[in-house]
Amino acid sequence: MFYIFPSSSFAWWDSSWQYRFKYTIDNSGVGETLTDFPLHIDLTNDAPAHFWAYVAAGGTDIRVIDENDSTNLSSQAHLEGFDKASSKGHLWVKKTITTTGNADFVWVYYGNSGASSAFSDTTKQNTYNNNYAGVWHLDETSGTHYDGTTNNKDSTSITITTQGSAIGQINGCDLFGGNSDSISMGDVLDFERTNPFTFEAWIKNSATHQEPIISKLASSSPNNGFEFGYNASTPNVLYFALANNYSTNAIVAYGSKAVNDGIWHYAVVSYNGSSNGSGVNFYVDGSLGNGSVPRNSLSATTLTAYDFKIGYRSSTIYSGNSNVDEVRVSNIVRSAEWVEFAYKSDGGNGGSSEDTQYIISAEPTGADVVLASDWSTNVDNSATGEGQTGVVAVGVQNESYRIATFNADFDQSLDWSDLTVDSDGSKALFHYDGGFTSLPGSSGSTYTLYIPTNNKPYIRICPDATSLEEVTSACSNGYLLTTNDINVSKVIEGETEYYKVSGLSSTGGEGEDPSISFSVIGVGASTVTNGITTSVGSDYNTLPFGNLISNTPKYMAHYLSASTNANSGYTVYVKLLNTLQGEYPANMIDPFDGSWTTPQAWFSPTGSVPNINTGWIGANTSDTRVSGWSDGSGKFGPLSTISHPVMYSSTIDTGTNAYVTYAIETNVHQPSDLYMGTIIYNILPTY
Repeated sequence: MFYIFPSSSFAWWDSSWQYRFKYTIDNSGVGETLTDFPLHIDLTNDAPAHFWAYVAAGGTDIRVIDENDSTNLSSQAHLEGFDKASSKGHLWVKKTITTTGNADFVWVYYGNSGASSAFSDTTKQNTYNNNYAGVWHLDETSGTHYDGTTNNKDSTSITITTQGSAIGQINGCDLFGGNSDSISMGDVLDFERTNPFTFEAWIKNSATHQEPIISKLASSSPNNGFEFGYNASTPNVLYFALANNYSTNAIVAYGSKAVNDGIWHYAVVSYNGSSNGSGVNFYVDGSLGNGSVPRNSLSATTLTAYDFKIGYRSSTIYSGNSNVDEVRVSNIVRSAEWVEFAYKSDGGNGGSSEDTQYIISAEPTGADVVLASDWSTNVDNSATGEGQTGVVAVGVQNESYRIATFNADFDQSLDWSDLTVDSDGSKALFHYDGGFTSLPGSSGSTYTLYIPTNNKPYIRICPDATSLEEVTSACSNGYLLTTNDINVSKVIEGETEYYKVSGLSSTGGEGEDPSISFSVIGVGASTVTNGITTSVGSDYNTLPFGNLISNTPKYMAHYLSASTNANSGYTVYVKLLNTLQGEYPANMIDPFDGSWTTPQAWFSPTGSVPNINTGWIGANTSDTRVSGWSDGSGKFGPLSTISHPVMYSSTIDTGTNAYVTYAIETNVHQPSDLYMGTIIYNILPTY
């Protein structure tokens, strides 16, 4: 077998979505990889200002895409408390967080009113990995409090002062008013003294008496089970009890940090299953805070048949009087790194958002420039680092989305000839005087231009002008822009009236910066690829040929996709990094006989001396644009350490797919061994 390591590329995930923002994760201080972490994105405070104007009602068009701008994470995400009318909501997504210094992020796409919701109870459950035994957002305002995990530990009874509608740390929460207020999940989540576990909750309290947060502790002797809450005899701090008999056979431990100051705190306790108080750790707001362990004598079972409850211990003497939100139970010990980042993420400080980047340079002195896909959001000026303000005036739309707007003062004489706008590698050059004089771009690209009418019946266009001084009534090739033209109409955007000029075509020039995208996906077994039927299925990074039988070829394939806006196209090459070699260095498989530009039908290796043409590997491409492959169905060329083209375009390519099929065969003279190698795909745009 051998492995393939393709390169990554970034693109716009789906053109049906008009907007996106980038959420960059703040992993500063993270010292370990946090696998499948439930990342919280506070849309209320972290989404860009225009998000709420263009997102669909109910958030049905929200999609979460991984940093490769390809992998859709929406099947492991969900919304909480989403309300477009009040611009409030929270997004949760399962995402692995890497260590300090890595640039982890996700894309949040929106702006597709026809999209159906990607989120459901299933995607909510997928947000939490298997080590979560229960998760409760506590934002349901009536009826059942639902467990967010696949364990379905939903509430069986609720008696509470205010359910779900109190202002929580994240959306709504429960307010416990003392007396008999409680949430019961029934006889579930029973932990033995040898089991590790972690309890988490956001709490707000100002009392100085004992209050359970999570409890499965019997209220009468022998008081067996477990409990996590505020302590009574040592007020203001967290406490934890795990008992067979609370008085004689138990662990009782205290935290060291006060939590009864009436503000929200993230409270955590973990236990490592050691039956010893040293295995208990308390955290408040992400920081370790252990206190004393006055009882450390646990040696017998802690299992109990009492109900698992939030805010209550089966006795009015021990009932909560506080706000509780985001309760989580894990069946492992959560690390200090995990707890610290959970505090940041839950608190809305796990990252920050930014729009698709727009950078401006060389704008005229005195001009107020506004650049954004929504026509109005201010961005940082590349020269000053300060957001520019101004009235939206001229907008340019590249095919299906607006790439820029800027404010122009009709009374000023400004030279726009050097104004450059970059957006994710796309470039547009503007000249302006109540019109435009040129709009360079990638040759063949179409544009729509929006020009404010300013209550004027027409606008003069001077296509040959290079500065405002040259825009006059007698300018060369000048003409008046009116709605008499078939491609011109008047539209209202917000409160501004525009001339909308459609169907503009760029002829090249300054244009877009060349960009390219490339992807590799696996191909299943029994797939016909350019006259060849695959023997074994592949994935994007592995071609596992498995065991070979002498004089019996095996075939596997990859499906390649490539596109570019480079005027002269691209070439995709393939080669082996090193010779396909066995674990015994002398054993190797040679390239298939023949030349790449003259492919031929596959035939068995002809050698009789071991390791000299007694095993062959070759490749086939279905891209008939490659020289020599116009009639390549069922044929192969050699695969070696020399690069050979497998895809080719001589012009702009908006998207082409091709199969690259690999063949391998040995005869009876080839030594048995484990053969491995690395295939490299190289894609190069042609400028």
